[in-house]
Amino acid sequence: KTKRPETQTKTQAQDTQDTVPSGGTGAFLSVRCIEGTEVFLDGARKGRISGSSLTIEGTPGTHAVIVSHPRGVDSRNIVLEAGKTVRINPDFCN
Repeated sequence: KTKRPETQTKTQAQDTQDTVPSGGTGAFLSVRCIEGTEVFLDGARKGRISGSSLTIEGTPGTHAVIVSHPRGVDSRNIVLEAGKTVRINPDFCN
């Protein structure tokens, strides 16, 4: 796992969450997990992972994210920033 100390977002969980420049003005969330995992942003279902990851666009600001699969559920708040991508990889996805 690559850690970028200047952009690492710390959570209480032992999983990975990074914020990295994505270019442009969009604010993105990228979730890496098991195929079939569902991703919710602010209570709205945004998609199901097909393959190993799902990237969605959101608005800048604080959002509630839920990553759900029969192996586990990860719930957290994230901050999306324009021009950046927040990447999360919950423990149960490894």
